[in-house]
Amino acid sequence: VDILLRAVACHRGDEPLGIHLKRFTECGKSLVDMTPKRLQQMLHPILEASYEAVGRQEIMKHLCGCLSEPSGKKWHRIFAGMVLTEKLINQGSDDLMVETFQGHHFDLVQKVSFLEHFDSAARGVTDKRAQQLVREKASALRTSLVPQLNKASSEELPQNAGLGIKEQRCTVW
Repeated sequence: VDILLRAVACHRGDEPLGIHLKRFTECGKSLVDMTPKRLQQMLHPILEASYEAVGRQEIMKHLCGCLSEPSGKKWHRIFAGMVLTEKLINQGSDDLMVETFQGHHFDLVQKVSFLEHFDSAARGVTDKRAQQLVREKASALRTSLVPQLNKASSEELPQNAGLGIKEQRCTVW
C-alpha cells in the first residue's frame, strides 16, 4: 500500500493527498469568499486523485471526518467538506458515486441530511452566518447527491474499486 500511496503522490507533485485534503478543508473562512480560480487550483489534485482507488478511499475517509466534525468552532471544516463533496460529484470520478452507492464508504446521504438541521447555537458557534451557510449547503448538496447516487445504482462497481485495500472506517473524535 505504501508504494501505491507514493505513486499516487507522484501524480500530484511532491505533496501527498492528505496534505491537499487538509489544506482545503481547514482553510477556514477564506473558503466562503474564495475566487473560483483559486478554488479550482486547490481542488485539482484532489479531483485527480478521485480517479484512483487508493485516492478515493483516502478522500472518503477524510470527508467522513469533516462531515462528522463534533466541534461547532470548526464549522468551516464541515462547510468545506460539503463544498469538496459537491465538486467531487460534478468533476470527480463517477466511480466514487458507484462505490458510495454500493456501500464501500460511509452513508453520505445520512451525513448530509443531518447537516440540514445544523444547530449552531447548540454547538457554541458565535458566527451568526454559520447555521444558514451549513444548512443551505447541505440542502443543495443532498438535492444534487441523490440523483447522482440513483444514476450510480445502474452502474457496475469499477474493477479498480479498491476492494483489496485495507478498509479504513470513519472515526469521530
